[in-house]
Amino acid sequence: MMSIYSDPKLAKVYELLETLEVEQAKEFLSKELVNDLSNPEILFCLKTCGFWIIRKGEICELTEMFEKAERYLLNWKDFIDLMGEDIKAHEQCLYSIRKGVFSTALDLYQSILEQTTSQNSSQVPLLEARIALCYKEVGDYELAKKCLEEAHKNARDNAQILAEMADCYALCGDDKMSKLLFREAFFIAPQEIDIKFLESEMFCRLYEKVKQKYPDDAVAAEWIPVEGLLLGVLNVKRELSSIEVGKLKQNIFAIDAELKNNGSQSDLLIPRLINNYFWLIDHYVATNEDDSKISDVLRSIKLLNKDIFERYTV
Repeated sequence: MMSIYSDPKLAKVYELLETLEVEQAKEFLSKELVNDLSNPEILFCLKTCGFWIIRKGEICELTEMFEKAERYLLNWKDFIDLMGEDIKAHEQCLYSIRKGVFSTALDLYQSILEQTTSQNSSQVPLLEARIALCYKEVGDYELAKKCLEEAHKNARDNAQILAEMADCYALCGDDKMSKLLFREAFFIAPQEIDIKFLESEMFCRLYEKVKQKYPDDAVAAEWIPVEGLLLGVLNVKRELSSIEVGKLKQNIFAIDAELKNNGSQSDLLIPRLINNYFWLIDHYVATNEDDSKISDVLRSIKLLNKDIFERYTV
């Protein structure tokens, strides 16, 4: 429990962390709070400072702005993994260092975007998506959503952008749009989605349930849309165009062929194929196709995974 003595001094530490002045924060902690090291919050702040002093020093040695910005994001994931469950008990410190890290990365990405010319305009959607991620991490969800919508205009099939959009819609309270976009993103390319940056409560609850069954991150990513539908989470659907239906059937044929020729990848390919079958059934239902077509697809699902078949048809 935080002592009264430490409260105002910790406030100073938090202020320094918010601007990523981690060296000054550590120095202040060492001088002013050295006699209160039994306080878990102080110890956590010291660990946080120690981690980011090293990483910040490494980043400062880099020359390319984009590489610097990307390294902040990569280091953030390492920081979260290193601290583990301990972070839940230190929300204020976590909030402060998050603001410092992502505000710093945001400045870098914005500077790069301002310098972007027509010759490297293909970078724009990625930069807009990164800027949106930084806004989201510092709590400006509406601005993050607007940036992602701009990025999406020039990268319609980018699964990461769609997933980030879904996350922002959920954080802004629009669950219906969020569910639709999450389902879309995990249909397009589950392996391209950086799940560690998705933070909406709806998605995190789903992810935790899936991880209990499928601990491997890559496998879990493939099962998220399947379990999401079966659990009634990712249950918002849309009609497909004729071109999309053609592509869907081609996908099914290709995945089925790959599964037969590459059994070692079955952990990834089976849930991917099942998810494609779910989309095909949705299309058949929406267009009032003959029941025999739906039955054929259901038989294929049953051959792949009897448990999924039974849960889907219950």
